[in-house]
Amino acid sequence: MQTAHEKYVDHPLFEKCIQISCPQGWMVFLDEAVAEIEKINAAAPESKTGFGQVKVKFGRLTIYLDNYGPERNSVGRQAYDVVSKICSTAENFCQVCGKEKTEMVYETRVRKICLDHFQDFRSGWAWRNGEI
Repeated sequence: MQTAHEKYVDHPLFEKCIQISCPQGWMVFLDEAVAEIEKINAAAPESKTGFGQVKVKFGRLTIYLDNYGPERNSVGRQAYDVVSKICSTAENFCQVCGKEKTEMVYETRVRKICLDHFQDFRSGWAWRNGEI
């Protein structure tokens, strides 16, 4: 399987990106974000939005955008809103396998977990590796 870095390192929307790190289960969401930014850029050629950083932060897919145009204008609100919605949707899916998570009570807290990877979470593997 191709990693996010391998897939997008030479993509023009990632030329100024300082980190491209996305778990395999969330690659579909990164692909969706790339497609949406390409559409936004095509609709408004005077502004060129690109990716500044892609990573997992506090167990969430986090995508930072940057202006790639000749002038350092701010990135448009539409781009931020679209990417924010994509990242929020990703929280409902397992970052390991991409399957939809199930909401359940675990250790007195309501959590969304992947039943296929629940043992990894219970063993503490997910805590140590930042997946919860």
